[in-house]
Amino acid sequence: MKIRPNIKSYHLAVPIIQKAQKTFFSPHEFYQICQQFKQEKKTGKLYFVLDDSLELPSELLFNFFDDLAEKIKKYPEKNLNQVFYLYKVLIKSKNQTFHRVKANVKLYQSWTQNPIKLSLETVGEGMIGRVAKIRINDGEDLALKVFFDSSLVWQHGPWAEIPAAIYLQAHHVTKNIPEFKFAGENWAVWEWIYPETKPELRSGITYEEFAHQKGLTPLNYLNRQNYNPHQIRLDLGGLQKEYPGRRYHDFFLSIIFYIRKFRQEGFIFLKDYLTLKNMTYFSVRLIVLFFSFLNRQKLSKDLEANGHF
Repeated sequence: MKIRPNIKSYHLAVPIIQKAQKTFFSPHEFYQICQQFKQEKKTGKLYFVLDDSLELPSELLFNFFDDLAEKIKKYPEKNLNQVFYLYKVLIKSKNQTFHRVKANVKLYQSWTQNPIKLSLETVGEGMIGRVAKIRINDGEDLALKVFFDSSLVWQHGPWAEIPAAIYLQAHHVTKNIPEFKFAGENWAVWEWIYPETKPELRSGITYEEFAHQKGLTPLNYLNRQNYNPHQIRLDLGGLQKEYPGRRYHDFFLSIIFYIRKFRQEGFIFLKDYLTLKNMTYFSVRLIVLFFSFLNRQKLSKDLEANGHF
């Protein structure tokens, strides 16, 4: 396939995906690789696809997801329930053919081609983004996560969750982690995890087994919203390799995130998070971090006293 400059195509990202399957890139590493690759290939956006069984016109679908992600981010109401029918409009010029995507909520009888049917229902929202339950052409249920701010490179968001998803799936870490499907640069699609889905009925290995082997961060079970009732993780935010000073680095980047949110939205961005449930979570999280720090200090002193340093 001949790739033309400035034309979006998921085929471009194949070399990046192959690298990410072998190496667990940090958010900054993955971001730099993608930016450098886009400069070399002179392309505007990258798409990351692992599921080849969709058999859908990919460029049509991904262009639509780009537009849909922007609408979901800006939609004033949290509960959006809609059915879209997608069709392609060709705009020809002398030298090129441009593809544009439109969507309508009605299916007109005069259409000669079968459109793609996409059902969407927003089901949750956090500080990082919104999650929607989607179904394409009456197929399986999928989880669409739309990130509010993809320009910030930190332990949450697309530059962290996409490389984590690619790496974990390449190593069959799917027993208590959702299977990744495809993604753009500010949205990603995973399998939908139902409340009744149990790890023992799924293939692959657990994240805990793999994290112990590879030195990855443990799962944070304090935030119950990130798990179904059977301890299956629903998103991959915060999963990364352990390294000295990681907690302090994460804390610094989190402060930057909150400052940016405040500048963009003012104190209104806190209105949905200053709840008893969230304040309890943050309090418990702070206590756990404090005591883990004290334990590390004690361990360091014990090792030094025993002559290991």
